[in-house]
Amino acid sequence: MTYSTILTGGLVHSLSIIALYMSMQDGMILAPLRRIMERFLRHPFLANPVYACPICMSSFWSIIFWIVAGHRPSVSLAFVILVTAGITTLIAKPLEDIIFNYHRHRTNG
Repeated sequence: MTYSTILTGGLVHSLSIIALYMSMQDGMILAPLRRIMERFLRHPFLANPVYACPICMSSFWSIIFWIVAGHRPSVSLAFVILVTAGITTLIAKPLEDIIFNYHRHRTNG
């Protein structure tokens, strides 16, 4: 697997994870799913990688995306997970602020 494939995969995974995380927040379409998961995954060790922390979600969801894409587990997967976590670290908070400010503006104004 080439570096560009790993970087592209990391970016796609990161944006997908952020979209999943954002859509599970209160007022969003997947909020009911998050509330169901909160009942069963109470410990942060389980909750963070599944729905509660975008950076932590990089490990769990990158593996899911990797398998769904038809890849076999390999060393490249470890690099994709690290790249995904790095990209998510850089863009999650600014995107969250932009999206929620836009959502607040649309619902209150």
